[in-house]
Amino acid sequence: MKKILIITVIILFLLILLIFLISNFKRPSSTSQLPTPPISPIPTQYGSRRIIPKSINPTIAMFMNLPPVKPIIVENFDYQQSTKPENSPISLSDIKNGKIYQTENLGISYSPTLKKYVFTRKTNLAQKEIDEWARANDLINQINNPNIFTDSTDLTDSTDLTDLTDSTDLPRRSPSADETEAGSTDLTMLADLFALLFNMPIGSETADFPSFDSTSSSLTSPTPLTSPIQTLDNLTYFAQCNGAFDNYSLPQGCTLCKAGCGPTTASMVLASYAKPIANPPYTVDFYQSLNAPLGCDGSSISGLKQTIESHGIQTTSYLVFNRSVANQVVDAFKQYLKDGWTLVVLGEFADDSPSCGRCGHFFWVVDVDANNNIWALDPFYGRLQNPQPFNENTYYPYPKYVAAFGVKK
Repeated sequence: MKKILIITVIILFLLILLIFLISNFKRPSSTSQLPTPPISPIPTQYGSRRIIPKSINPTIAMFMNLPPVKPIIVENFDYQQSTKPENSPISLSDIKNGKIYQTENLGISYSPTLKKYVFTRKTNLAQKEIDEWARANDLINQINNPNIFTDSTDLTDSTDLTDLTDSTDLPRRSPSADETEAGSTDLTMLADLFALLFNMPIGSETADFPSFDSTSSSLTSPTPLTSPIQTLDNLTYFAQCNGAFDNYSLPQGCTLCKAGCGPTTASMVLASYAKPIANPPYTVDFYQSLNAPLGCDGSSISGLKQTIESHGIQTTSYLVFNRSVANQVVDAFKQYLKDGWTLVVLGEFADDSPSCGRCGHFFWVVDVDANNNIWALDPFYGRLQNPQPFNENTYYPYPKYVAAFGVKK
């Protein structure tokens, strides 16, 4: 009788093991409709990676087929960068009260169950929009706080989501929590079965089964940058947000974080080429001495150029582009870089963003690699890049290049 019982238990165990293996074998087919990670990394000389969608939508394909353009060379060009939208940006309280932020790239809603704000990422431009929305609402230092914000892909209960888009449209950063939980449950079941058969304590911490942390890929709050960063090119980098000078006031209103990319870019050039102590507060004050426009409406490219020239740094005439994309300007950039110039650039990171309009922005291009990636010291979009510089092709087809000028020691 005892032998029969042992045989029965062994057969039962083998059946359960067989079911477990079959269910795991079939599981990929049940999730095959979920998109695979939409990026394909390409190594660069900086050891960083370029983000390229595996399946390119027709709009992006159209931009990629645009031919190179020759910049218009002019001596005077007074274009003012601005991050002000046509209407007031959607606020945190608006969303909590039921208003949904929704674009083709991103949805933001509020979950009363979780008491958190939920990001629904739809395309690879979602992070760009999150940053822009956070900056417009003075939330840039809180945006990665998991107690306030979460991604829809991190939720364990689909009922917590406002139905902004079909879940199969969401890019996957990591296995979703319910998939991870299912795998953990299966492993726990096997562990308990082994414990029963071999007299091991159930739930013993000495069992050799892996534990899965579904939050291991969650973003954490960035550490503030308290000093300038030396880049791979031995240049000086300053961030306009998540740094030591975020709340430094601009003369016509707002703060460095919200609208100070111009003076922050100027600081990087000055500190690298002429005046090591030229941090963003120094440059903001210098703008003021020139009566250069600087405030909530942004700053001008002419004020930036004048600030740099006033410190003995060589500059070129303006290179004017008609909101061209990276593949249209890269040949011109490579020629200037070959001749020993780097380029201060004005680009626009949106066409009609609810948070910042066209999202005008200054940054400093320091290299183009063999894959035509444009590398820059970017005071906002590249603020968390480590090591510097930042790949400006990350959010292609943005930025759309408006103008530039060369700088040289």
